Amino acid sequence: MRIRRVLGVVGAAVALVVLAIGVSGPAQAAKPCIQDVSGTWNGEVDTQNNTGDGDVVLQITQRHRRFHLVATPSNGQIVEGDGTIAASGHSHFNGQGATIKKINAGGIVNGECETTDALFTFDVVYVDGTSDTGTVTLEHVFDGGGT
Repeated sequence: MRIRRVLGVVGAAVALVVLAIGVSGPAQAAKPCIQDVSGTWNGEVDTQNNTGDGDVVLQITQRHRRFHLVATPSNGQIVEGDGTIAASGHSHFNGQGATIKKINAGGIVNGECETTDALFTFDVVYVDGTSDTGTVTLEHVFDGGGT
């Protein structure tokens, strides 16, 4: 009987220690922050057919993991779209414009909570039925206009 009582007390003590470590110990990882992609991004577009090569400026507004962007490339073919960003930094968006029927893009955004740069690949279909693929390399612009 005494052995059962000792085992019960030891078991309860172990449970309390495990509970205390589980609540406050290093085993609990800090909750990752949502990457902030809002603001201005400057970039360079490189397309397979050279139809959209040049500079681009993105204006992004964000709500949690979802964002809306307006892209103004040097060729004037403004694109608007909506996208999401995962905790890993992987992101994608879909959009359209006056001469662009649809654009689908996906890539990776670098930086922890405060993002620094990104690389995306995209497929675009124009309203005339032609299509193209390419990449866009972006840098996040911070206060004062610099990266």
